Amino acid sequence: MGFWKENSVSPKRNYRFRVQFGRRTDGGGLSDSQHYWWAKTMKVPSFTINSVEHDYLDNKYHFPGRTVWEDVNMSLVDPSSPDAVQIILDMLRLSGYKVKGQSDTVLMTIGKIKASGVDCIMTMLDENGAVIEEWTLNNCFILSADLGEYDYSSDDLRQLSVTLKYDWATCQIGAASGTEYFPAASTST
Repeated sequence: MGFWKENSVSPKRNYRFRVQFGRRTDGGGLSDSQHYWWAKTMKVPSFTINSVEHDYLDNKYHFPGRTVWEDVNMSLVDPSSPDAVQIILDMLRLSGYKVKGQSDTVLMTIGKIKASGVDCIMTMLDENGAVIEEWTLNNCFILSADLGEYDYSSDDLRQLSVTLKYDWATCQIGAASGTEYFPAASTST
């Protein structure tokens, strides 16, 4: 019997998600975080595993190689308050970017947002608002940003597009289960 005939089962819905950027705390949560309710779409992290080929005598053997995490694209609607363009520019500033002529006495280079303690978390919710799965982009930074366009002939809402690059992603399934997939490597002594 299919899930659509079961009253107690509800499939995951694409539109039940939230995006959050904030500073990581020692307790594992985010402080000073803000949910971006104007996030229109966001690509769930995906990965590719390279294959390593090894020749032995007259046979070929294949082994899994490096895992490469793909870039994440996010589309946003630009509200006037809070200003999404300002938030994107603040993220760029947190990466170390300085506009020429402003504070030239300190030489800074572009770095990862993680260095300033900011994480990106995508959360999928169920029909009651409970967490189903939660993805964290580790060591993320803005790879590119398209800040939309001005157009006199259109009544559409202004849309922004941001691409995030990250080293790896972690995923926690369900808030209460505590099961974490693709966990970060723990350093146990």
